[in-house]
Amino acid sequence: MGRGLFIIARKLATDPRVQGLAIAAFNHARPHLVAAGKRAYDLAHEVNPARNPKEFARRLRTDLFKRKSREPEAV
Repeated sequence: MGRGLFIIARKLATDPRVQGLAIAAFNHARPHLVAAGKRAYDLAHEVNPARNPKEFARRLRTDLFKRKSREPEAV
């Protein structure tokens, strides 16, 4: 069964239609990913993740998942 899944995954990965959908999905998600990375970077300057990882994770989770606006911020 594992080999069959691998064969199917390989065929899907080489299908130009699937590649086009993957590129479109990435292009749609990219601004959100860049904005999330910038917020995480800025937060790391406020709360040191090495010294206080629990507080950093709590604040990052609050910032990323509890936002009212789902639109990316201007970068």
